[in-house]
Amino acid sequence: MRPIILTEDQCAEYRLPRIPIKESERRKDKFEARFGVGATELDAMEALFPGKMRDIVNEEIRRYLDHGLYRRVSTVRLQLEDRLAQIRNQVHGEHHDEIEELEAQHLKIVADLNDWEADAEETWNKIYDEMAALSPEVSE
Repeated sequence: MRPIILTEDQCAEYRLPRIPIKESERRKDKFEARFGVGATELDAMEALFPGKMRDIVNEEIRRYLDHGLYRRVSTVRLQLEDRLAQIRNQVHGEHHDEIEELEAQHLKIVADLNDWEADAEETWNKIYDEMAALSPEVSE
Protein backbone atom coordinates (compact mmCIF):
# COMPACT_ATOMS: atom_id res chain seq x y z
CA MET A 1 0.00 0.00 0.00
CA ARG A 2 1.14 3.48 -0.77
CA PRO A 3 -0.30 6.47 1.08
CA ILE A 4 -1.79 9.12 -1.19
CA ILE A 5 -3.57 11.47 1.23
CA LEU A 6 -2.08 13.41 4.12
CA THR A 7 1.49 12.47 3.33
CA GLU A 8 4.37 14.21 5.05
CA ASP A 9 5.08 16.21 1.88
CA GLN A 10 1.42 17.26 1.57
CA CYS A 11 1.33 18.37 5.20
CA ALA A 12 4.36 20.57 4.56
CA GLU A 13 3.24 21.82 1.12
CA TYR A 14 -0.23 22.83 2.31
CA ARG A 15 1.02 23.90 5.75
CA LEU A 16 -1.60 21.80 7.45
CA PRO A 17 -1.89 22.46 11.19
CA ARG A 18 -0.77 19.91 13.76
CA ILE A 19 -2.66 19.04 16.90
CA PRO A 20 -1.27 17.34 20.01
CA ILE A 21 -1.52 13.57 20.15
CA LYS A 22 -3.30 12.23 23.24
CA GLU A 23 -0.97 10.83 25.89
CA SER A 24 -3.08 7.67 25.95
CA GLU A 25 -2.24 6.92 22.30
CA ARG A 26 0.24 4.06 22.54
CA ARG A 27 1.86 4.84 19.15
CA LYS A 28 2.48 8.50 20.03
CA ASP A 29 6.21 8.26 20.79
CA LYS A 30 7.05 6.25 17.69
CA PHE A 31 4.94 8.53 15.45
CA GLU A 32 6.45 11.75 16.86
CA ALA A 33 9.98 10.34 16.62
CA ARG A 34 9.38 9.76 12.93
CA PHE A 35 7.26 12.78 11.95
CA GLY A 36 7.71 15.38 14.67
CA VAL A 37 5.47 16.62 17.46
CA GLY A 38 1.72 16.43 16.91
CA ALA A 39 -0.35 15.04 14.09
CA THR A 40 -2.52 16.42 11.33
CA GLU A 41 -6.15 15.45 11.09
CA LEU A 42 -7.54 14.35 7.75
CA ASP A 43 -10.28 16.96 8.04
CA ALA A 44 -7.66 19.75 7.97
CA MET A 45 -6.95 19.40 4.25
CA GLU A 46 -10.62 19.37 3.28
CA ALA A 47 -11.39 22.30 5.62
CA LEU A 48 -8.54 24.47 4.33
CA PHE A 49 -8.53 23.28 0.70
CA PRO A 50 -12.04 22.08 -0.24
CA GLY A 51 -11.98 19.52 -3.03
CA LYS A 52 -8.20 19.00 -2.89
CA MET A 53 -8.48 15.48 -1.46
CA ARG A 54 -10.85 14.52 -4.29
CA ASP A 55 -8.39 15.95 -6.83
CA ILE A 56 -5.50 14.00 -5.33
CA VAL A 57 -7.48 10.74 -5.34
CA ASN A 58 -8.68 11.30 -8.93
CA GLU A 59 -5.14 12.06 -10.06
CA GLU A 60 -3.91 8.86 -8.41
CA ILE A 61 -6.66 6.82 -10.07
CA ARG A 62 -5.81 8.32 -13.47
CA ARG A 63 -2.26 6.96 -13.11
CA TYR A 64 -3.69 3.46 -13.45
CA LEU A 65 -6.13 4.09 -16.30
CA ASP A 66 -5.14 2.88 -19.74
CA HIS A 67 -7.02 5.20 -22.08
CA GLY A 68 -6.08 3.18 -25.16
CA LEU A 69 -7.22 -0.15 -23.74
CA TYR A 70 -10.82 0.06 -25.00
CA ARG A 71 -9.65 0.86 -28.53
CA ARG A 72 -7.11 -2.00 -28.53
CA VAL A 73 -9.63 -4.49 -27.14
CA SER A 74 -12.24 -3.37 -29.70
CA THR A 75 -9.75 -3.80 -32.53
CA VAL A 76 -8.80 -7.31 -31.39
CA ARG A 77 -12.47 -8.19 -30.89
CA LEU A 78 -13.33 -7.09 -34.44
CA GLN A 79 -10.37 -9.03 -35.85
CA LEU A 80 -11.44 -12.13 -33.92
CA GLU A 81 -15.06 -11.82 -35.03
CA ASP A 82 -13.89 -11.46 -38.64
CA ARG A 83 -11.66 -14.53 -38.37
CA LEU A 84 -14.46 -16.57 -36.77
CA ALA A 85 -16.84 -15.52 -39.57
CA GLN A 86 -14.27 -16.67 -42.13
CA ILE A 87 -13.93 -20.04 -40.39
CA ARG A 88 -17.72 -20.42 -40.11
CA ASN A 89 -18.20 -19.59 -43.79
CA GLN A 90 -15.46 -21.98 -44.83
CA VAL A 91 -16.80 -24.90 -42.77
CA HIS A 92 -20.42 -24.22 -43.70
CA GLY A 93 -19.37 -24.05 -47.35
CA GLU A 94 -17.75 -27.48 -47.07
CA HIS A 95 -21.00 -28.89 -45.66
CA HIS A 96 -23.44 -26.83 -47.75
CA ASP A 97 -25.31 -29.79 -49.27
CA GLU A 98 -25.66 -31.53 -45.89
CA ILE A 99 -26.94 -28.35 -44.26
CA GLU A 100 -29.55 -27.86 -46.99
CA GLU A 101 -30.73 -31.47 -46.58
CA LEU A 102 -31.01 -31.08 -42.81
CA GLU A 103 -32.96 -27.82 -43.22
CA ALA A 104 -35.35 -29.53 -45.63
CA GLN A 105 -35.82 -32.40 -43.18
CA HIS A 106 -36.46 -29.88 -40.38
CA LEU A 107 -39.14 -28.10 -42.43
CA LYS A 108 -40.84 -31.45 -43.12
CA ILE A 109 -40.72 -32.36 -39.39
CA VAL A 110 -42.27 -29.00 -38.47
CA ALA A 111 -45.02 -29.45 -41.09
CA ASP A 112 -45.67 -33.02 -39.89
CA LEU A 113 -45.82 -31.82 -36.30
CA ASN A 114 -48.34 -29.13 -37.24
CA ASP A 115 -50.47 -31.78 -38.98
CA TRP A 116 -50.16 -34.05 -35.93
CA GLU A 117 -51.20 -31.24 -33.59
CA ALA A 118 -54.26 -30.51 -35.72
CA ASP A 119 -55.18 -34.21 -35.79
CA ALA A 120 -54.59 -34.54 -32.05
CA GLU A 121 -56.74 -31.50 -31.28
CA GLU A 122 -59.55 -32.85 -33.42
CA THR A 123 -59.35 -36.26 -31.71
CA TRP A 124 -59.25 -34.76 -28.19
CA ASN A 125 -62.25 -32.58 -29.01
CA LYS A 126 -64.22 -35.61 -30.23
CA ILE A 127 -63.30 -37.55 -27.07
CA TYR A 128 -64.37 -34.61 -24.89
CA ASP A 129 -67.68 -34.23 -26.70
CA GLU A 130 -68.43 -38.00 -26.49
CA MET A 131 -67.56 -38.12 -22.78
CA ALA A 132 -69.70 -35.07 -22.13
CA ALA A 133 -72.61 -36.62 -23.99
CA LEU A 134 -72.32 -39.90 -22.05
CA SER A 135 -71.76 -38.39 -18.64
CA PRO A 136 -74.60 -38.98 -16.21
CA GLU A 137 -76.46 -36.00 -14.90
CA VAL A 138 -75.75 -35.25 -11.29
CA SER A 139 -78.64 -33.77 -9.38
CA GLU A 140 -78.12 -31.08 -6.88
